[in-house]
Amino acid sequence: MTSASQRRRAFPALAPAMLSALLLVAAASPAQERSAATTVPAAESPAAKADRVVTEAFAKLDTDSSGQLTREEYAKRGGGPAAMLDRDFKLFDFDASGSLSKEEFSAIPGLIPAAERGAVPDPFDMLLDQAVAAMDEIWGDWDKDPERRVAEFPFVQGFLNSVAPEEGSQLTAGFLDLVDTDNDGMVRREDARRFLAMQLGVRRPQGDLLRLDTGQVVNYALFLGNDANKDDRIDREEFLAHWHDKARAPETFDKADLDKNGSLSFAEFRDNTTSGLVDVVDNFRKLDTSFDGFVSPEELKKGTPPWQQFLGEQVFPRFDLDDNGQLSLSEYQLTMQANMIQAWQMPRSDANRDERISFGEFVFNKDLFVLIRRYYFSRLDRDGNGMLSVDEYAFQPKPPDALYLVTPDGSRWTKIHESKEFPNCGSPAVSPDGRWIAFDGYKASESLSRSRLFVISSDGQERRDLCLGLMPSWSPDGKRIACSRYENGNVVAIVNLDGTTHKTIGDGWGAQWSPDGKRIAFTRGKAIIAYDVDTGTESALLPAEKNPYSFVYYNAAWSPDGGRLLFKAMKTNSQGELVSIRTTGDDPDIQVHYNGTQYFDNDIGWSPDGRQIALGAQSPPAKKTLLHMLDVEEGAVPRLLPGQATGLAIVSGASWMPDGKQILVRGRPE
Repeated sequence: MTSASQRRRAFPALAPAMLSALLLVAAASPAQERSAATTVPAAESPAAKADRVVTEAFAKLDTDSSGQLTREEYAKRGGGPAAMLDRDFKLFDFDASGSLSKEEFSAIPGLIPAAERGAVPDPFDMLLDQAVAAMDEIWGDWDKDPERRVAEFPFVQGFLNSVAPEEGSQLTAGFLDLVDTDNDGMVRREDARRFLAMQLGVRRPQGDLLRLDTGQVVNYALFLGNDANKDDRIDREEFLAHWHDKARAPETFDKADLDKNGSLSFAEFRDNTTSGLVDVVDNFRKLDTSFDGFVSPEELKKGTPPWQQFLGEQVFPRFDLDDNGQLSLSEYQLTMQANMIQAWQMPRSDANRDERISFGEFVFNKDLFVLIRRYYFSRLDRDGNGMLSVDEYAFQPKPPDALYLVTPDGSRWTKIHESKEFPNCGSPAVSPDGRWIAFDGYKASESLSRSRLFVISSDGQERRDLCLGLMPSWSPDGKRIACSRYENGNVVAIVNLDGTTHKTIGDGWGAQWSPDGKRIAFTRGKAIIAYDVDTGTESALLPAEKNPYSFVYYNAAWSPDGGRLLFKAMKTNSQGELVSIRTTGDDPDIQVHYNGTQYFDNDIGWSPDGRQIALGAQSPPAKKTLLHMLDVEEGAVPRLLPGQATGLAIVSGASWMPDGKQILVRGRPE
C-alpha cells in the first residue's frame, strides 16, 4: 500500500480557495473509511479466487522473482497495444517507484472482477485529510484530546454556518441524528468524522460507503431517482416505472432482487444491477484513447455520453488542478462526471431570475452532501464572487416576469412591461379609466417582503416607483391605491399616487376596493372583512366562525355590481374551490363556482359584463398554469384560452380592462 507521503506526491494539493469550503469537515484514514470486502465462507470465495488469479498472473510475469514488475516484465502481459500496456504501467505505479507491486498490479481492470480489484488511491481521502486538520484546529486541537466531546447543536450549526451559510438557519433534526449516534446531545470526534464524511459524499446518510477501494463509485443519484417514495428501497413498481432501460427492466429487477421480497435494498441495487456502480478508473482508461495517461478536452468530449455532456462542459479548466490542459486520474476522480452520487447533470434553476446561480440555488437533494456541493460550487466559481455566471456554469437564465395585454379570444398577446432590475412581478390591476396599471415587484436579491408598488402607463412607456407594498387595488376615482404591507405583521393601507401613505387601516391582507368606492375588502385570518372608507368602521362579510373553509386566499375580485365577492378557498381536505359571498346582509350566501380537481390560481378577474371569470389554471396537456375562462354559472368548467404565448410556464393575475376588450396578466417564462 502507498504511504501518506507517496499519496501526497501522487495527488496535487487543493488550492487554498478550495480549502475554505472544507472548514469543518472531519476526515478518517483510508483504513477507517474503506471497509474490507466481506469474506464468503466457501471452499474458494470470490476474494480468494481473485487473489489466486492475481498471484498466478503476477508470478508468471515476475521472471526475476523480485516481487516487483518492471516495465519490461509487465509489457509481456499482452492483451492490448504496447502503448496501452505502457500507459497502464505508469498509471498504476501509484508510488512512482518505477515498478508494480502485486497490490498495484491487482488494481488494473481486466484481470479479475471489479469488486475484487486492488485498492486505488482516492483524492477524496486527501480532501478528508485536509479537512480534519481544519476541524481539529477549529475545535481546539481536538486531535490532541480525541476523547473530548462537544455539544451537537453548536457543532452542526457551526458546520452549516461555515460551509453553507445560506442554509445555516435551516438546521434540521436529520443533521443532529446523523452526528449524535448515541442520542446524548454530544458529539464524539469519531462520530464527527463519520458525519462529515457523509457530507462529503464518501458515505451515504445511512452509513454505507459510496466510494469503494476499487475506484468504483455508487450511482446513488440513480438509486434516489428510482426510489420514488423515499423509503430507502426500490419496489418493483418503482423500478419498472423509472428504470432507464424499460425493455430489460423486469429481467434486471428479478436478477437483482436476491431475497425475492419484491424490492431492492441499497446493497442489492449497488451489487446486482448493471448501473449500480460506476467504474471510474476503467472509464478514465477508456477516455484516454491516446494512451498517455491523461484525458484531454477532446478525448473527454468524444467519450462522454450524451446525457453527461453538460457535466463534461464543466470540467475544463475547473478540475484541471495543475493547469496543464489535461486531466490526470486523480483530477478526473474529483469531477462531478465521475461522482454520480447526485444528479449533477441536471442544471440548477435560476429561481430568483437574477441570471446567476447562488449556492442556495445549487441544491440537488436538500440536506444531502452539503460539503461536496460546496466543493463543486467553489470549483465552478472561478472568479470567487460567490455566484455562478453563465460563463462559469452553463445553466439557462430565466427571463424576468412580464405583463401582457391579451384579447379575450387569445388572438393577440402584447407585452407591455419587463424589468431585469425587478424581475419578479405580479398582482397587476388596471385603473378605472384604463390608462394606468399598478403591480408589485421585487429585486432578485430581495424577498417578497421587500416588494414595491409600481404604476405604468397602459402602453408600458412610463413607469413610476411608488412605495413598499403588494397587491394593489385602485379606488374607483383612480386617485388612491389600497395595498398590503409587511409592517409590524400583515397590514392593509391606502396610498396616494405619489407614494405617500394616506392611511394605514390595520391588520389584514389582500385589500380589494369595491366598485362603488365605499368599502375595501380583505382577509384577516379566516374572516373576510369590509372596511368602510368614510366611517373607518369594519364589518365581517364572512365571519371566521361561519367560514367552512380551512383557508381563504387573498386577491379576491368584486362582481361589477359590487353585490358579490369572489375568492379561492381551501377545504379541509386541501381541495381548492372558487366561491363567492354576498356583500350585504347577514347571510354570506356562499356559492361554489368551481370545485374540480384542476389547480387554479387565486389572483382572478371578473369580467366587466359579469358573465366570465379569467384565471390562471393548470393545463394538463401542457403541464403549465395557463390563462382560462370560466362562466359564472355554477357547474362551469375552466376553458383553456387559445393562442397562449409560447415559452410561458405560468400565466396568472388576471385583471380586465374597463371596456372588456383586453385582459391584463402576468406571464412567467419557462
